[in-house]
Amino acid sequence: MSQNRFYKQATVEQIDGGFTVLLDGRKLTTPLRKALLLPNASSAQIIADEWNGQPKQLDPNLMPITRLMNVVIDKASDSRGAMIEEIQKYASTDLLCYMVSSPAPIVKKQDELWQPVLNWVKSEYGLEFVIMLDSLETAQTTETLEKVGAIANDMDDLYLTTFSFMTQVLGSAILALALIKSTLDAETAFKAIRIEEDHNATIWGYDEEDLQKSSLKRKDIEAVEKFLKTL
Repeated sequence: MSQNRFYKQATVEQIDGGFTVLLDGRKLTTPLRKALLLPNASSAQIIADEWNGQPKQLDPNLMPITRLMNVVIDKASDSRGAMIEEIQKYASTDLLCYMVSSPAPIVKKQDELWQPVLNWVKSEYGLEFVIMLDSLETAQTTETLEKVGAIANDMDDLYLTTFSFMTQVLGSAILALALIKSTLDAETAFKAIRIEEDHNATIWGYDEEDLQKSSLKRKDIEAVEKFLKTL
């Protein structure tokens, strides 16, 4: 059930240990009533802007960083294992491992947008993913998935939660890792997950429902990129 907007303005305030957001002077808390604490004024301002940008009825879809921080504060410490397993699950059937030999425009885009990221993750982390051409079946080695898990486990709660969130949004642990490590920008990451859909749209036209869903994904990706730059 949607909730009506119950406040006029969101502002940022410095408190012990960091910064928080106030709604008409009252401290914003998480769903579990914990303090919403941010490391600096810039990161807190992003959340304040999300609340200030809300319509008359609150829309959680327009508050990706608020949602992200709620998970970090309320759930992350007890859910690290589950998040790591979910990231490994996506990595086992990662989007970037499904390349095609045709049509030529898709092949070109995959080479342009996917291959550099695959090269980076191999060079930076020693992760060499199995690529299956024209096949929906692929299996990554246990060694690769264990390395992915170790990379995730080395992250603190905030970065691990962000890694998990972006992996689900992008359908790719590889793209998510590149994004949070600032190797990939939001615009390129979004283009990388839209290759087949955008190609098909040149033939059949865009589907309105697909456009709406992809628009929300794009906003999530852009919001996370902006947030990470403040940390």
